[in-house]
Amino acid sequence: TVKQASKGPGLYNAVAALSAFDADLVLDHMNLTDNEANPLSARYSSIKITNSRLHSKVLGDLINVKYGHGYIENCRFTGNDYPDTDGIDYDEVTDGVIRNVVIHDFMGSNSDAIDIGEAALNVQIDSVLLYNITDKGVSVGQQSIVRLSNATMINTNLGVAAKDSSWIYVSHSTFYGVGTPIASYEKNVGHAGGNITVNHSLMSNSYDATLLVDDKSTLLITDSQSDNDTLSTVLNNQTGTIGFPAPGLYHLGLGTASFNNKGSNFFPEQPAPTPVISALYVNSTKIDSRTEFIELSNPGTMTLDLGGYQLSKGVTYTFPAGTLLKGGHSLLLVKNRFTHLEWLTNPSIHEWSEGSLANEGETVRLNNPWGMVVDQVIYGFGGPWPSVDNLDEKGLKLLGLERDNHLAANWTTVSYSSLTGLSTTTDHGRPTLYPNPCQGPVTVYLPDGSTSRLDIYDLSGRLRFSQQVTHGNTLTLNLPSGLYLAKLGEQLIKLMVN
Repeated sequence: TVKQASKGPGLYNAVAALSAFDADLVLDHMNLTDNEANPLSARYSSIKITNSRLHSKVLGDLINVKYGHGYIENCRFTGNDYPDTDGIDYDEVTDGVIRNVVIHDFMGSNSDAIDIGEAALNVQIDSVLLYNITDKGVSVGQQSIVRLSNATMINTNLGVAAKDSSWIYVSHSTFYGVGTPIASYEKNVGHAGGNITVNHSLMSNSYDATLLVDDKSTLLITDSQSDNDTLSTVLNNQTGTIGFPAPGLYHLGLGTASFNNKGSNFFPEQPAPTPVISALYVNSTKIDSRTEFIELSNPGTMTLDLGGYQLSKGVTYTFPAGTLLKGGHSLLLVKNRFTHLEWLTNPSIHEWSEGSLANEGETVRLNNPWGMVVDQVIYGFGGPWPSVDNLDEKGLKLLGLERDNHLAANWTTVSYSSLTGLSTTTDHGRPTLYPNPCQGPVTVYLPDGSTSRLDIYDLSGRLRFSQQVTHGNTLTLNLPSGLYLAKLGEQLIKLMVN
């Protein structure tokens, strides 16, 4: 274990907690997680590090190797939220190796799990799990050449990216919840684009396009499958549901035998689940006694802190600090919290800032506090999504939190009252007024069809409305917005006027 180490006095050859310059360095079973500088830097050196743990509390790469050879195996890299901080950075490295590695939680902007550049040649990356990366899983640039196999990437902005006359050869890899799994493009004008070949790989639940390639670049994909965008069938590709057993829990059931020799079989751990969109109600007929809402659920067992999470598409809302969601529990984000009096004192009910859910369907997107997309549903009504009968005013409900919510087949229709746990009709056992809350006229309900006296008081006790009423009467109250106490016969009713 190396602790509390800082940089050395040299600006070039002593830039990390451990620095190598023109040296051969072998490290095994190292704990480099509590230092005042980046863990490891090597220049004009050959380094080998195995069975080790690395973390940094400062800005910069956890391992940076320039102009030499690097061999990394059986290591874990835990990130931070500083920008421009990569897990592994190889520059002008020849015959480098990265194998059996887990890299996770690099949350700062422009932070990659693995960055290969400056004409690094013949770098072999095999059996890696990369998750929660704000920029790229594997970035290759500046005329470098990389072979990537048996990689699993979850929740990264880009999966693999090639640019500036570089090449990536990708095989037997799985991309889940990645914005764009494969990206080949020109980054610097005049340096040409990237070149990528992909085979025997799986791409699922992509938040943007599955593939990105510009006119300066090449991309060849064969024997692979996507459940988002259509892949060319000419090269033995498939499009359609992949069938992971419990993707909502990031249990992808990885194993090449399960998916016709496609995808990764390297999955040494499951990332902690993120909140998922588990129900939607659109209120297409605009009934006053109902309101649009989105249900978020925690599919895991540990409590999630939602402070800073944002709904960024469909509707807009940022959860305040201290918003906690227990494992297996749900909360509602609603358009109008005053629709039901029970919601006013319920901390699990949040009212979104702006926007509405489109009747015809649209994208609803959830971002974490660092801006990463962690969940997205592009819902619709009717083929392939379940049809919602406007008369019944049903909503959409995910069939199980372990299921993939971006697939229409995993949703069903459920009544509004079942989704909210609240009745939206009159209580047939006692006199009442509906809708409540109201934004206009109210209707009197008397179970025996009789006549009764209706008196409405404000919270100061002042009588604001008084009238003899009959069952079925529709009344215009002309009251300011607020909470009132209504007495209908002997029945006391809390009435909310919006």
